[in-house]
Amino acid sequence: MEARQESGVPPGAPDFQSVFEAADAGMQVTDRRGCFLATNGALQRFLGYDAAVLTSMRVEDIIHPDDRQACTLLYGQLVREAERSPNASRRLEVRFLRRNGRAVWGALRLSCASGGVGEPVIVGAVEDLGERRRLEQQLRYRAQHDDLTGVPNRAGFQERLQRLLHADPADQRFALLLVGIGRLREIAAAFGSRVRDGVIQQAATRLRGVLDEHDPIARFDEHTFAVILMDAPEEVATRIAGRVLSVLRAPFDVESQSLDVDASIGAALFPDHSHLNLEHPDARLPATGRSRTLVRRAEIALDTAWRTPMGIVLFDQEQERISLRRSDLASHLRAAIQGNELLLHYQPKVDVQSGAVTGVEGLVRWAHPDYGLVQPDDFIPLAEESGVIKPLTRWVLDEALRQARQWRQEGIELPVVVNLSGRILHDHYVVEMATDALADGAIAPGNLGLEVTESAVMLDPGRALVALNRLHDLGVSISLDDFGTGYSSFAYLDQLPANELKIDRSFVGDMVHNPSHFRIVHGTIDIGHDLGLTTVAEGIEDQETLEALSGLGCDLGQGFYVSPPLPGAELTGWLQTRAS
Repeated sequence: MEARQESGVPPGAPDFQSVFEAADAGMQVTDRRGCFLATNGALQRFLGYDAAVLTSMRVEDIIHPDDRQACTLLYGQLVREAERSPNASRRLEVRFLRRNGRAVWGALRLSCASGGVGEPVIVGAVEDLGERRRLEQQLRYRAQHDDLTGVPNRAGFQERLQRLLHADPADQRFALLLVGIGRLREIAAAFGSRVRDGVIQQAATRLRGVLDEHDPIARFDEHTFAVILMDAPEEVATRIAGRVLSVLRAPFDVESQSLDVDASIGAALFPDHSHLNLEHPDARLPATGRSRTLVRRAEIALDTAWRTPMGIVLFDQEQERISLRRSDLASHLRAAIQGNELLLHYQPKVDVQSGAVTGVEGLVRWAHPDYGLVQPDDFIPLAEESGVIKPLTRWVLDEALRQARQWRQEGIELPVVVNLSGRILHDHYVVEMATDALADGAIAPGNLGLEVTESAVMLDPGRALVALNRLHDLGVSISLDDFGTGYSSFAYLDQLPANELKIDRSFVGDMVHNPSHFRIVHGTIDIGHDLGLTTVAEGIEDQETLEALSGLGCDLGQGFYVSPPLPGAELTGWLQTRAS
């Protein structure tokens, strides 16, 4: 054995033997068949074998079985190249098997050398890649997993989905659920990001608890989880989605706070919804295209689910048509503002006790040439997303003041309130806009009201307070809408320069038959009065509700029972009829 070890070291430079032994990297000399002729101490330590044992082995004996074929091919290629080029060399990353059976990654660099007598030998250097590979695996894991919840992130989810679609056995079926968690921004604004993160972590835990362990879960984006339900036809996917929604709508307890979050689920089925043309499903897309199509349709279903009471929607083609309509609306909204396609309807507010009209709320509509009268819920979110909300708000404000001036000329003194988007509220532009609109002095600032939602204020209470105080200093009336639906603290409510406190229609509508909502309405009226605010009930649909509000001491009310929103001219006629 010793003779073989010594004779295997190729001659050349006089100090090759000393360099070979002293090298930090593992060094080896083999014949062209891969039999060890010599090894240095670094390689022996790396593998856990002594020199005598190694010289009785072949290279393939220390290579992981899955990598042996590649190593054998490498030797063959090197020997063939050496016949043409004496400087031929090759490198391969493989898993080495240590004496204790553990596999570790290493880089094997081989080159041919003259053995002095007989056939050439192959000199190899082995670099330990274990630490680098571990780091790469850690980085890969972190790149594909969400730090907060530990579940895969969007990138990890998409990789898993791609693998499923590439496999694509003929009978494979699964459902993709996109689970949206609502009110997270409000929670963060009211209680801090740590409480919000606690809600997200608990949501992931609840998802794991209600789903099968083989169903992949991922955090798709900041507010959304993705779930793949394997072998789940429509009825199974709908049943599981119902369980998911139930556990997510139960209160969350985070840092002594009991929090209600909203949740909605959009679902798409594979292979049903992965075809580009659902009417002709035989026209197949490649896996990447089917993945994008399936995800997009689940997103469309989720977007629809947010606007439905059930909160669970399975994709259908009508939703896609609606989505295309929304895209069309978004692309033409700016032109609609400039082209006078918008109009305002006005809904009166009345004194609950006397029935006297005290003002109106201006509500924008879009008279679209193709789609008819488009309601604000269909285009205000598009305006916020596309950045058109500023010119839209300015148009609404100017039109409301124009109508107020016209009523004044007709002898009707009627304060008018318009709604402010949360995107506008946190921009100092709103103060400049109100100042400019009132600059001609035709309308007293007190006859202009701006309505903001509780949730919009709580997105950034500090900036909201600055803007609202400046508006209040102008003499503009401030109305706080949707009170009771968010997470505002009474400390902020006490600081708000508000004149009115509006009670959300979701509580008012069934307060007569829902004791819980009755108590909420009663409590809100008391809170408003304690703070010196006028209380306004929205959504009055019948005489019974109006009488109940009167009994609770509510100040003002509005709703279809009083009057639906009307164009300016029609409201003038309504006022005249009411006065006669």
